[in-house]
Amino acid sequence: MKKVLSILLAAFLTLSFAFGEDSSLSAIRERGFLRVAVFTDAPPFSYKDANGEYQGYEIMLARRLAKELFDDEQKVEFIAVESSRRIEALEEGAADIVLANFTVKRERKGRVDFANPYAKTSIGILSGSGYITKPAQLVGKKLVVKRGTTAEAYFSIAYPEIELIRVDTNKDGFDALRSAKASAFAHDNTILLAWALQNRGFRVGVAAIGSAEPIAPAVKKGGAELVHWINETLFKLGREKFAMKAFYATMLPFYGGSVQPEDFVVEGGMF
Repeated sequence: MKKVLSILLAAFLTLSFAFGEDSSLSAIRERGFLRVAVFTDAPPFSYKDANGEYQGYEIMLARRLAKELFDDEQKVEFIAVESSRRIEALEEGAADIVLANFTVKRERKGRVDFANPYAKTSIGILSGSGYITKPAQLVGKKLVVKRGTTAEAYFSIAYPEIELIRVDTNKDGFDALRSAKASAFAHDNTILLAWALQNRGFRVGVAAIGSAEPIAPAVKKGGAELVHWINETLFKLGREKFAMKAFYATMLPFYGGSVQPEDFVVEGGMF
């Protein structure tokens, strides 16, 4: 009997290790801190500043979630993640929540659970010399996209004749554009507009392709309890206009007066 129990315990421990830590709401409370996957290079949403500190709209939201859960906004651990690894960060148990410009897609819903949105975005096209004002101008040219993004999926289907250069980070995409390895960079307009404002000679000639898409927190599949708590918290924050305040604190310094809060932020989870 003892031998059987030992085998079962070993199997349990092996499975627990393989699938990472428990991300249920009760397990998070017991652990004492929240683990949130974010980008390091996507201002003004989530990024590291010159001092190596996390900043941005999504960082403010993550800290506020920690405050609601533990009454301490410092009780959050940020997990750096790339676009192509956002789902794996949840499936492998490295993070409890992803707050990394994660747009809600049907195919993604099969692998993660989404809470209500906190922002919205559209695909934009950034270019320098040879100013691009419509996708058709990219036929015969090279377009940079990030792996695992909406832009990659969109251009792969809608414009298969455009040659795509796939990169893993925003920096790689901007570097490819600067070095003329590509004629344009297709990505979330929220990120491209901010970068263009800080880099002379580049413009977002196509501000939006298609309709705006919601950006929402994602949790591991089967995380209904955690999703419910996030939705309740977003609704509560909406009553105090948290998203509007966060916009002025994090986005306005990047965008200036070129955009309005309602262009990007979603208040109270109500898209």
